[in-house]
Amino acid sequence: MPSSVFAIAAFALVGGATALWFRRVRRVDIPANRIVFVAAWAGGAALGAVAIASGSGWTTYLPAGLALVAGAVLTVLVGISRQIAAPDAIATGDAMPDFEAIDERGARFVSSRLAGKPALIKFFRGHW
Repeated sequence: MPSSVFAIAAFALVGGATALWFRRVRRVDIPANRIVFVAAWAGGAALGAVAIASGSGWTTYLPAGLALVAGAVLTVLVGISRQIAAPDAIATGDAMPDFEAIDERGARFVSSRLAGKPALIKFFRGHW
């Protein structure tokens, strides 16, 4: 089998898994068990490495190189991420718990004042 077929298959595997991953991210539906995505990215990277080792020409090197780099980077990034939701985390559609905070003007904000009204609340995490 020509190495360009391996290269295109590697690119398609990594690209398809990545497209599905970002689709789920947009829906805020990242799976708790990410092994399928990691396996697809690692498998695509390995297939890309095989294609590079056995092939020649840009029709092999370009898709295989992209699959190798993207698959390896995404595998490592997901592997080292610590984005694990607590078991008692609030989910989309849950009722907002009562809390108090200071707003941007320094005034006291009480969440119970929003009961029965649609609201968008943004929380910004400090990076220092």
